[in-house]
Amino acid sequence: RRYGGTGKTFLRLDLTREQAPPVDAILCREMLIHLSLDDGFKVLKNFRRSGAAYLFITTYPAVRENIDICTGHWRWLNMELPPFGFPPPIELIVEHDRVGRSLGVWRICDL
Repeated sequence: RRYGGTGKTFLRLDLTREQAPPVDAILCREMLIHLSLDDGFKVLKNFRRSGAAYLFITTYPAVRENIDICTGHWRWLNMELPPFGFPPPIELIVEHDRVGRSLGVWRICDL
């Protein structure tokens, strides 16, 4: 209610089960780090089906291995490593924090 209005819609979805709406770009910040690899791939599949051209997603380039977890726990992910294997991002926005977090930008068609 506070930030909505003409041209702005806020939705609450379970992206592991519900279809993402059609959009131009997706900002996925600090979400996949809390999902199992299986649930993470479900979300990425939904992102592809949205028709979005770009994905802005949190990545931790210093991570050397992506491990699996139970959904609801957390760990850091490097989106360029298996099992994701994203190509190098077209842009990497480095956050100068102590954990090495960055926001990577990828063309969804390249994933």
